[in-house]
This record gives sequence, C-alpha cells and structure tokens, in this order.
Amino acid sequence: MKIGCFLIAQFLAFLLFMLSSTVLGASFRDDFAVVFIDAASEAKFGPFPFDRSIEAKAIRQAGELGAKGVVMKFFFDQPKEPAGDLSFAAALTNLPVLLQASLDDSEPHPNPLPGRFTVPGVRAQTQISGQSGIIPLPMFSANARDVGFVDFGSTQVPLLETYQSQTVKSLVVCCIELATGTQAVIAPDGRMMFGASGLRMDGRNCVTAKLPAKDDLAYIAFNEFLTGALPASRIKGKIVIIGYDGPHIQSTSTSIGPIRAHRFFVYTLQSVYEQVGN
Repeated sequence: MKIGCFLIAQFLAFLLFMLSSTVLGASFRDDFAVVFIDAASEAKFGPFPFDRSIEAKAIRQAGELGAKGVVMKFFFDQPKEPAGDLSFAAALTNLPVLLQASLDDSEPHPNPLPGRFTVPGVRAQTQISGQSGIIPLPMFSANARDVGFVDFGSTQVPLLETYQSQTVKSLVVCCIELATGTQAVIAPDGRMMFGASGLRMDGRNCVTAKLPAKDDLAYIAFNEFLTGALPASRIKGKIVIIGYDGPHIQSTSTSIGPIRAHRFFVYTLQSVYEQVGN
C-alpha cells in the first residue's frame, strides 16, 4: 500500500513538473523562428505587399517544415485578388495560424470579430479600448486559430484590450498560448496564468517589456524560407513569425533608437515570453 501511494505521489510530481516545464525556463529562440520580408525578398518577388497566394505558400511551407504554427504580422481586413484570397483562406487550415487586429475608431465598417476571439465572462480594466477596428475578413477569421490585438508602440504592453465592450487578447498572449499549449487564465491575484506558470500584470493588465542592448535581431529571409533553402531544424516544432522588415514600414522610437515595427513586436514578445514563470 505504501509503495502504491509512493508511486502515485511520484507520478503526480512528474506530471506537475511536465506541466511547469512547458513554460518555466522557456526560451524564445527555442520556440520561435522569425521570417522577414526584406530587400532581398522584394528583389525576388517584387514590392510588398505580395499577392496573398505567396503568403499562402509561406504558410504551407511552414507546415511542410514541421512548424508548430504561424503568426502573420499583417492586416487582412480588405479583399484583394479573389484567387489569392481563396488560396490564403485555405492555407489557414494547414496548421494553427494567428492573425492580428487593431483598434481604430476611424474605421466606419469593421469586419465582425467572432465571439470565439473574445474572453468570455471577463470584464477587465484595460489601458486601451475602442468600438471599431481593423479586423480580418470573415473568410480568414473563420479558419484562423486565433486573432490578437496589437495596439502598443512602447514597452508597456497591454495583454488584454477592450473591443466593443468585450475583453480581447493581445497577439502577444495568443503567441504565448500557442507556444505553451495552454489557455491564459486570469488568477485572483491578478496574474495571467499559462498552465502552472504566471505573468505578473499591472492594474490595467499590462506588462513591461525590456528591449535588448542593441537592435541586432537575427531572422530568416522570406525568399530563403519560401524556397526551402534552409535546414528544417530551424523551423521544426517552432512558431514562425512572418513579418516585413523592408524600408516601407514605420519605426518605433525607443531608448536604443528607432526600431522597425515588426522587429519591435518580436523584441517585446521575446521579453514577455521569457518573463512567464520568472
């Protein structure tokens, strides 16, 4: 009897360890891969934005290389060439894909945000709120794993926002959920929990990110990624963030100088991700 109880206790301890290890000690570089459309990519495929069939091909390529999921750091709120749109919508079913949204009260006719992308039963005090926004087209929302909001331009990162009186998650939270295989839960003490690990937030559900000492982000060029000219080990089991790092993107002013917007997102996500459980 004592041996049986001991084995059960050992098993429960192992289970708790495995649950904790999905987050504790998490390494951004181990769990994410960054793919950017840069000058070399535009030289090969033409000026960005591309036809959505090319972005669809990138999602399929991520699946073929064994990626855990994909984060598309672009807005897909307006229809484009129909064949490309259909190709992109179909590619969203290949593996989990996260799309982004943003608050914008100047948008007169926002696309609907499906209820599954809100946080039910939670009325959070948030730093940012709005009644309209840039929301993915319904044909894309229907197939996306999740839609997260990206309304920040500083190291003060909102993890929750309010959209049309509903609490919604930031894209940062959606990324952490996908990486850890857990669903974020707000604990009574105000922490956002991912499994057994928590992330301390302030009274408005924000967290402070820390930037690196210099802007030296390593990434995979989109053209290299799309042609498969890289070892699968650089992608397998990881979440692939696909963004733009060419000259036609705004920069964010920071303590280490101006940083292009999608690089800034990666830096903040990395900082927040590695705070979980610490």
